[in-house]
Amino acid sequence: MQQASPPPLSDISPWRAGIGLAVVCAGMMAAPLDAAVNVAFPGITAHFGLPVSDIRWVAIFYVLTHASLLLVCGRLGDLIGYRIVFQAGLVICAAGFIACGMAPTYGLLLAGRVVQGVGIALVLACAPALATSLYDELRRTRVLGIYGAAMALGHAIGPLAAGVLMERFGWAAVFWARVPLMLLALALSFAIPARRPGGARAALDPVGSVQLAIALAVILAGISLDPGTFGWPLPLALIGAGSALLAVFVRRQASHPSPIIRPVAFLAPMFALMNIGSIVTNAAAFSVVLLVPFHLVVIAKFPFSLAGPMLAIAALGIIIGSWSAPRGIARAGSVRMSALGMVLSSTGLLGMAAWGFETPMVLMFASLLVQGAGYGLFLVSYADHATATLPVAERGVAGSLTMVTRALGIVVGASALLAAHRYFAAEAAAQGASPDAAFLAGFQSVMVWAAGLQLLALAVGSAMAQRLRRKEAIP
Repeated sequence: MQQASPPPLSDISPWRAGIGLAVVCAGMMAAPLDAAVNVAFPGITAHFGLPVSDIRWVAIFYVLTHASLLLVCGRLGDLIGYRIVFQAGLVICAAGFIACGMAPTYGLLLAGRVVQGVGIALVLACAPALATSLYDELRRTRVLGIYGAAMALGHAIGPLAAGVLMERFGWAAVFWARVPLMLLALALSFAIPARRPGGARAALDPVGSVQLAIALAVILAGISLDPGTFGWPLPLALIGAGSALLAVFVRRQASHPSPIIRPVAFLAPMFALMNIGSIVTNAAAFSVVLLVPFHLVVIAKFPFSLAGPMLAIAALGIIIGSWSAPRGIARAGSVRMSALGMVLSSTGLLGMAAWGFETPMVLMFASLLVQGAGYGLFLVSYADHATATLPVAERGVAGSLTMVTRALGIVVGASALLAAHRYFAAEAAAQGASPDAAFLAGFQSVMVWAAGLQLLALAVGSAMAQRLRRKEAIP
């Protein structure tokens, strides 16, 4: 599904393109900096007098909102222009942060998170397309690498900044602190050329948009619900209902004159395999975010002042992988580099599976760095493949698709990994292990399974790709 190269953007000077890329990365930072909210969970629960189990809705409301709207927002950017959608997202993000920071009740805090999710969907849906539109196609991969490195930098800064903000100003500061960044990005965004889509103006499919948003939200909600709390019937019913509605959406898109996303794109085997690989890789990588902080504090007995910088090593690895990806893609292609990224990520996870009570810090450092580098390499390679596969006029959809598969992987990973850890830890406890030893047993098992799942997906995908190549070679 190749497309003709777009006309060179020679009318954008290098310095203006550089400023534009910096503005896009600054606005996009609202998303990775949200990692600071996780650090604020104890303060939020104390302020509103909540049971610890209720705090999960702060994350769930936000993730369900932005993940379900990403593809619709990306298509909207393809139709009316990326800059205006990006700018609208910045305004709504700022409003959402203000609403959260001022929320007098927990219910209004959750409402603010929904507003924030809408804004983030608008920003993230168009940020990659807006960034790549500033340069010609020859620099697309390099721009995606810079974008991925900026995303990882935000993930590293968020938790570190949260500790300082919490100590000095309280939990609300993790929301208020991002308002000036959004307003600054909005003011500077007018320096970015407002390029309108060429050709005949198509209309957004409102029925399909509603179908897609509801289908994704219901599926993600079903995956997010803990069967131990809600039982199996409700999650399975939600996943089934969402899947049925998604099938109705796909059927509608196949015959619609202006589809949100063309189902025929997924008939390209390598494109479909890359999207599946993204879900699996993001699910496996989430084990680091989910369990490593507890290992550092509970098992390794690190003080919080050291645990934070140790976690930032994984983000440093992502920056290195993202920054190195363009050169590797130019030499070996995005598919091979994504495979290398999966191998490195799995290697790092297996290194973490060897962590114990007295693991040398150098092994912990190396495991986090290698896993992060592999993850960053995969993210940029996958984004480059999706961007190159879909037509230039659908860059918003391409960028949104990478974020949707990422969200799906994270939600699946959070649910499956927590369930797996509980199972393995309970098995160890039943055999007489202490609470710390039971946690460690669950931690090690989850890391092995996460790495194994990633390697299995890679092996199956490689076998299918080789089979396709052999068929193509037969005259």
